[in-house]
Amino acid sequence: MQSENLLYGDKNVAVRIGKVFLLFLGICAVISCQNAGPVNVIEDNDYDSLSFNPFVETDFPYITTSLDLREIGEAFPLENYAPRVLAINLSKEDTYMAFDTDLLRWVVGWTGDFVAMTNMSQISYSDSFNKSNQISTILGRPQFANGIYPGGSLHKPDFEDPRVVPDENTYTWGPIDPSLGKWKGQYVYEQDVILNYEISGVDVLEWPGVWEAEKESLFLRRVAVDAHKDPLFINVAEVGDVQEIKSQQSILTVTHNSDSVTAVFAYDNQSKELIDLQHYSDRYVTLALAPSEKKSQVSILLWKGTQREFDAIQAEATNQDFSFEFPNYKKGGENLWDEKIYTKAKLADDTAAYVLDEIVLPMPNPWKRNVRVGDIAFFKNGDAAAVTFEGDVWIIKNLNRSLSKVEWTRFASGLYEPMSVEIVDDEIYVFGKDGIVKLHDLNRDGMADYYENFSNIMEQSMESREWAGDMVADPNGGFFIAKGSTLNLGPKFAPFVMTGFREGNRHSGTILQVSADGQQVDYYATGLRIPYIGVNPENSQVYASDQQGNFVPSTPVYKVEKGDYFGVPASSHSKVEPEVTPPLVWIPHNVDRSGISQVWVGSKNKKMGPLSGSLLHVSFGRPGLFRVLEDTGSAIPQGAVQFINQEYPAPTLQATEHPKDGQIYIAGFNIWGSNSKGISALTRLRYTGVMDYQVQSFEAGQGGIVLRFNEVIEDVNELDLKRWDYLRTEEYGSGHYKLDGSPGQEELVVLDYKLSKDKKSVLLVVNNMEKAMQYELNYRMTFRDGKSIKDGFYFTVHNVGSLVLNKEFGAIDFQAIYQNSAAKAEGAKESEISAERGEALFKQLGCNGCHAIDGGTAGMYGPSLDKMYGSEREFTDGTKAIADDEYIKESVLEPLKKIVKGYNPEMPSYVGILDDNDIASITLYLKGLNQ
Repeated sequence: MQSENLLYGDKNVAVRIGKVFLLFLGICAVISCQNAGPVNVIEDNDYDSLSFNPFVETDFPYITTSLDLREIGEAFPLENYAPRVLAINLSKEDTYMAFDTDLLRWVVGWTGDFVAMTNMSQISYSDSFNKSNQISTILGRPQFANGIYPGGSLHKPDFEDPRVVPDENTYTWGPIDPSLGKWKGQYVYEQDVILNYEISGVDVLEWPGVWEAEKESLFLRRVAVDAHKDPLFINVAEVGDVQEIKSQQSILTVTHNSDSVTAVFAYDNQSKELIDLQHYSDRYVTLALAPSEKKSQVSILLWKGTQREFDAIQAEATNQDFSFEFPNYKKGGENLWDEKIYTKAKLADDTAAYVLDEIVLPMPNPWKRNVRVGDIAFFKNGDAAAVTFEGDVWIIKNLNRSLSKVEWTRFASGLYEPMSVEIVDDEIYVFGKDGIVKLHDLNRDGMADYYENFSNIMEQSMESREWAGDMVADPNGGFFIAKGSTLNLGPKFAPFVMTGFREGNRHSGTILQVSADGQQVDYYATGLRIPYIGVNPENSQVYASDQQGNFVPSTPVYKVEKGDYFGVPASSHSKVEPEVTPPLVWIPHNVDRSGISQVWVGSKNKKMGPLSGSLLHVSFGRPGLFRVLEDTGSAIPQGAVQFINQEYPAPTLQATEHPKDGQIYIAGFNIWGSNSKGISALTRLRYTGVMDYQVQSFEAGQGGIVLRFNEVIEDVNELDLKRWDYLRTEEYGSGHYKLDGSPGQEELVVLDYKLSKDKKSVLLVVNNMEKAMQYELNYRMTFRDGKSIKDGFYFTVHNVGSLVLNKEFGAIDFQAIYQNSAAKAEGAKESEISAERGEALFKQLGCNGCHAIDGGTAGMYGPSLDKMYGSEREFTDGTKAIADDEYIKESVLEPLKKIVKGYNPEMPSYVGILDDNDIASITLYLKGLNQ
């Protein structure tokens, strides 16, 4: 009671105590700040001044990659490769092993140098626009290997691949059936890796390492096997070039014709003795474990060298105790990256309804690590996880309004070219070529200790251009993922099957639905080239886009239903090609030449203003975000897009809604094929409350088009309406074709316009509305505040239904408008020929995103056009030609006829897009580049 009187009864005393307490806090704060020292906040990423350490880090024990081992020597399996392996550094020196997570085998062990950094993420790591990738190979000396069969089996040894090869395919991919084996994941404990898998339901833990003899290093497999009722076999090595195989004191030796010896032996933890190994067909070395009612622990050692070196090792090994105990890995190891990096955002001025804030990336950092962000996901409290193309995951905090001190910490590494991250119930899932990995921080110290294989059922081939494209959480549980087709643009490992494509696998070019437990994967949609997806979290509706190219004439946005087929026969996964589902909307090539993912802004998210409840399409090529609108009056789904005008500092890949501030955060990085030359960026699309002048909804039907806005329209100043169709063929992209099939675009006349009663909608009267794949409307309108807005609006018409206008516009006499406006129709004006017009067309069509004009080729699909005119061009078929007027015209209209040596056929035809005068103007512009 006395204290209560003191604090609340005597007001003056309470005030004095409060002042003393505040003074005390202030002194503590000063002392704390003095002790902490100044915090460095990075305010800019100057790539010219950044230097990066190698892709492979010395303080992390492995990378995930593919390996081609078909040419490592006659002493090893001749046909050997693996699309996803953990390549593990066993020591600080030069000893490595690679574990195949599909077949659960040690695919190879070697010494010397590590792995050739030639995969896509590796070769572009410090050379951002380098796309000349190949499949990785080992650089050192192979010591042992196992062929393409499981690493273990029950009942009897197995040296055959049990996976079924799909009809007419050469290769089979993906994990073995769970009844035979299952990859569970890996623990990272300080500098070690502990593997966890099953052999026919029997749990296995494996701790790879090195045993250092007096003068030699031996590969060491420390294996713990749960109780098993049947004999269990562990495949140890497949040897070739064999002269003799014999066992001496339980050490199996293989003498090769090349006067070298491979030695293999195993040690039982319980008996403390060496145990005999078996060999079959003078080729396969296997360890057999008898049935056991309790856990078994064995050490397996492998070595290769000369007979003299072996004699010394044998003497030492026979008296060695190889027993071991696993470290306490389930409690987690120490944090390898406990430093925090702080960055500051560049906030945009509130000059438009939506502006872009750029969050500076954590570079430079203590590890000199590149940070190419591919995706971002949020925890419930607003913190985030970002995934990078190099295979890292970062945790980001302080994503508040000011973004003045954004905190970054490293959380995970070693993932295989991931481009998607999702957080479900505050748990992190990453999708890459290694499958869906769930990350666990076992000791809550800020670093992932366990990389759980949530699902690796989705197959992955050796081809680099078979992207693990996208993953979005299914609101009903599980995930939707998008897998790219196997394009004919990479190392060309698999056989050619049709123009633009190599042989893929059962999941290439699809959208897949992954069950809530990760144990089942089903087709959701097929017939895609390089799909990316988005899911409405409120109703689970799936949307997708695809990359323009072979059988994809331009960029589409799809509204996806289960069972849909989207027209790419190489990924139909059906003996009879199904009916093609048309897109919700097509987007012209010059507007978005490389479409990527989609994101929904929640309908309850009022913090994003007019974009609330909207679908946003992400463009890599332009780059940036488009709002996607669905025709509110059509009986058949049809849609439109409009670009959200901002200057995006780097290509955009993924966009995510923040659970607290409601704004859209956008991640992306560059390799090639974007109009942006930025390397990577994390940005925030922020609603400012300023007036928004873009279209909010639309209808297209008999009589014309209705556009609805949020603001009052004062006047309609300019209208330019075109339409055309595309051709879906094996050619890359498509020209433009009139509705009668002839090349060209149809110029449509807007006969009149009518404003709605509230002047927030406009009816554009068009007499001859018809079904067409592409409509393009360019307009300039003046709004009530005097703002004059020039913009583009792109839509598709599948259904020409009736417009319902009475409530908004009153009665409209269309026939009277048609009759009174007949004289409005004019013939198309012939375009002028000039170098200035050629330059404008070059930029308008996005040619500058594929072809440099300064001699450089970094980040470009095509060759430089600097001083091209009049030069001799060499082509992939060995022929040559002079780049004159006729060559330029042929290249524009038939780009696949001659492909410049060193480049891929990735240019669409401009038939029906450019007329003779346009091509003449472009030719004049290119001539001028010679000066």
